[in-house]
Amino acid sequence: ASTPKFSAMSIRKVADLDWHPLHIIDSNGALVKPALASAGFDKSVGVVTGAYLKDPTDPQSNDDPRMKQLLAWRAKYAPESDPANPVWSYGYTMAQAMVIVLKRAGNDLSRENILKAATSLPDTTTLPMVLPGIKVGTSPTDYRAMKSVRLARFDGKMYRLLPE
Repeated sequence: ASTPKFSAMSIRKVADLDWHPLHIIDSNGALVKPALASAGFDKSVGVVTGAYLKDPTDPQSNDDPRMKQLLAWRAKYAPESDPANPVWSYGYTMAQAMVIVLKRAGNDLSRENILKAATSLPDTTTLPMVLPGIKVGTSPTDYRAMKSVRLARFDGKMYRLLPE
């Protein structure tokens, strides 16, 4: 795991050394803003990361009704947010997950029942901004909600999903 600051430092160092390895960075440290922007987009070309959320800046998503809903939500509740920073999109997705948990808990909002609802999401659970094919689910022994990712490569402007 890495943070944007240290990801940017490693990207710059690899570029300064004129070294061209397969450079894989975890999703936390691979944000276009701030990590890749501060490293330099030209130095970040080719960086690979794991993606599980749709990219709000991807023009291919313009006709997606769920993306339109997300962008309308952002315009209303977070108009000052940077569309290129996916943190708000992540927050929106986690809020959607919490809605599912609360609905599953029903009228019993005790800590125990919320925990039971949160740790028993079937792997068929869908969230609006999760990429197609990414399974979401939890169990009492596995709290990781995202069961897979799609690999994506930075092209100098944005991440492009790699073929499955």
